Amino acid sequence: MTFGIAGFREFTNALREQPAWRAELRRLALTDEILELPAVVNLLSEEVVERAEAEGVGLL
Repeated sequence: MTFGIAGFREFTNALREQPAWRAELRRLALTDEILELPAVVNLLSEEVVERAEAEGVGLL
């Protein structure tokens, strides 16, 4: 099965129109570790803020 430029454009357009498809593709294409990164970064940033506040250091 060939997949030309027109087919690729149709595919990307369908992904834009169907967020659930985009989410499923993301789950299939990315590793669990990469999918977990946003949560890890949020936890780390919260920890940095808490430590800075405890030490009286202003951020930004």
